[in-house]
Amino acid sequence: MFLRLLAFWHTVTVWWQAVVESAKARLRTYVGPAPVAYVLLEDGRVFPATMELPTSIAQSAYIYEPSTHRLACGPTEGARFRRLHVIALSVSHPTVGNLDLSDWVGDLRAHPVPELGAKQLLTLWSLTQNRYVPLSDGVQVTLTKNDGETDLIVFE
Repeated sequence: MFLRLLAFWHTVTVWWQAVVESAKARLRTYVGPAPVAYVLLEDGRVFPATMELPTSIAQSAYIYEPSTHRLACGPTEGARFRRLHVIALSVSHPTVGNLDLSDWVGDLRAHPVPELGAKQLLTLWSLTQNRYVPLSDGVQVTLTKNDGETDLIVFE
């Protein structure tokens, strides 16, 4: 009797796991892909965190976690995440129109705070928001820093 109950329990749990996996797959078609963490390298490139990097490069790379909206380099236990040096970022281009990324940049926190370029921030925003932002062809980017300095960058 005990073996029959155990076999029945096993059958029910296998069936329930199949139902849950099917529901997750169907939900992903409506919600979209699961958020992916990204790695920001010192040379300005942005990669998905699933890519394997050599340890010498991985030690100095920042990891962006989209669920917490934080950038981190190294251990983060007990760390205080601070704002970036960039407080406002806007893009102007005939194809994509005018984009204001100031709210997104203002909510971004990092430990320790890196010096990120406009191209790296735009690439990260484009990947996380699933929106295309051209990085050439006369794109005008206005970047405002903490000290009030405003830079106009034109990507050719």
